[in-house]
Amino acid sequence: MRISNLLALPLTNQTHFAAIRQTLRHNHHGGVDIAAYGAAIQRCADRRLLRQGKQLHARFFLFSITPNNFLGSKLVTFYAKCNLMHHARKVFDEIPSKNSFSWNAMLMGYSFNGMFHKTLDLFYTFSFTHTVCIDNFTISCVLKALSSLFCSSNSAKEVHCFVIRGGLDRDLFVMNALVTCYSRCDQVVLARKVFDGMPERDTVSWNSMISGYSQGGFYEECKRLYLEMLGVPDAATVASVMQACDASLALGLYARMLDEGIKPDPVTITAVLTACAHSGLVDEAWDIFNSMPSNCGIQPLMEQYACMVSVLSRAGKLSEAADFISKMAIKPSAKVWGALLHGASVYGDVEMGKFVCDHLFEIEPENTGNYIIMANLYSRYGRWEEADDVREKLKGIGLQKIRGSSWIETSRGLISFIAKDVSNERSDEIYALLEGLLSLMREEGYALRDELDSETSFG
Repeated sequence: MRISNLLALPLTNQTHFAAIRQTLRHNHHGGVDIAAYGAAIQRCADRRLLRQGKQLHARFFLFSITPNNFLGSKLVTFYAKCNLMHHARKVFDEIPSKNSFSWNAMLMGYSFNGMFHKTLDLFYTFSFTHTVCIDNFTISCVLKALSSLFCSSNSAKEVHCFVIRGGLDRDLFVMNALVTCYSRCDQVVLARKVFDGMPERDTVSWNSMISGYSQGGFYEECKRLYLEMLGVPDAATVASVMQACDASLALGLYARMLDEGIKPDPVTITAVLTACAHSGLVDEAWDIFNSMPSNCGIQPLMEQYACMVSVLSRAGKLSEAADFISKMAIKPSAKVWGALLHGASVYGDVEMGKFVCDHLFEIEPENTGNYIIMANLYSRYGRWEEADDVREKLKGIGLQKIRGSSWIETSRGLISFIAKDVSNERSDEIYALLEGLLSLMREEGYALRDELDSETSFG
């Protein structure tokens, strides 16, 4: 049986997979069928079939096959999709002469797994490998990493230079990603310059720029650009504009969508329900939520359920929100319960908070935020023993409040650090400089909070 026919069958069927392995063995006797191996590994990657993919990889060692760029890239993608980045990097490092396919596979693997710092580090290494061409796929991965890390505009500008030098400034996919990247880096003006200079734009281009204005708080520019948009906007565009509007305008846009025959998608519904929550429009929110199947042709998802709980909780209708959760068609997630916990905290309903936290402690026992909110709620109403019990429970299961981290961009790349960090190799110099600055502050009459606390505690 030909390998192409076998690959059309489900690999989860052990008989079919055994047949593939047997066929590959016979192919090997007549020469290695690289395409067949690559296709089989790709099937395992697409379906996250870890055991079968590892069996195929093991055959490389059995037949002394050194993965070339084609097979190596397939294996990197396979391990990345199975969330085994250590294995992916090992395969990548062993590819003898890497080309753009193997570099892009590794970059995509880091990006796919949210390892954006490693994506950038690998790109800077990649960019110094002058024998390999940087293409639109490479740039898109890097721009996604920069957008996710909210990096400084200097990093975005560096990548923009690669775009221009590589002749990719006419690539619609790349330019859309660049608009998003500049917007996320708080450089909306530069994003608009890129947008205005694009030789052609599609709906994604308009959505990216409108979303950038909305997320940056440039609400008037957001609405003005929306009015400039040619043709009929899609649901994603309207959802972005809704974020820049008050509830009445959001509801107006929603009604206009329905009038023009545009079916709102879940993102649009979430946006308009969020606007209702912030404005206390409970009845309007109920109308939209209940009409989702008829007006939009979709059933509520977890996001819309959470929004509806937020609408009720923000309006002080905590009991109604709890009753709504109990009647949900799907099992409520931590996000749904979290919306009710927020309402209980705002309105000081300790018993409701306790009821919600009993569920949250079971769903996400390692989320320190839930423990802290409940302990603070108890403390606010003088229930000190119960507050201490929650804090002791937090300590008992070995949890600590997650320490916030910061990033600084240097000539050696991005460096992350936390408060009182001593991991940097130049920590002694850093703290010596910091102490010098603190001494100057004291001479100017400033005092540190902990110094004031120590003086007043013995006063």
